[in-house]
Amino acid sequence: MYVLFSETIIGVFISDTEVIASGVPMLRALMVAGPVIGVMLLFTITFQAIGKALPALILTISRQGFVFFPVVVIANKIAGLNGIIYALPISDYAAIIIGLVMFIVIERKMKKELEREKEIV
Repeated sequence: MYVLFSETIIGVFISDTEVIASGVPMLRALMVAGPVIGVMLLFTITFQAIGKALPALILTISRQGFVFFPVVVIANKIAGLNGIIYALPISDYAAIIIGLVMFIVIERKMKKELEREKEIV
């Protein structure tokens, strides 16, 4: 069923069966990270909302920037075309980990600042 769904989506844009057959594993790879991309966007928006522009920028560029490029190079050497295909989902998960770490650090700093302010008042 999953294969048919992928073929149907690709078939909307192109009718060449060889291209569709090549595109199915690529679409599957992109769908692996689909459910968690929202989490990364949530971290980015949260950082922006609390006035932390630099962490928001770092997280935004990490996904398709400084994390993606090394992953493509390394994955290509390890797994060839399949490595390149899975480089973006790997980068997405890495960006989520980066976002989580930044969130934890920022939250702890904000809690300490809040405690200091309570002591002053």
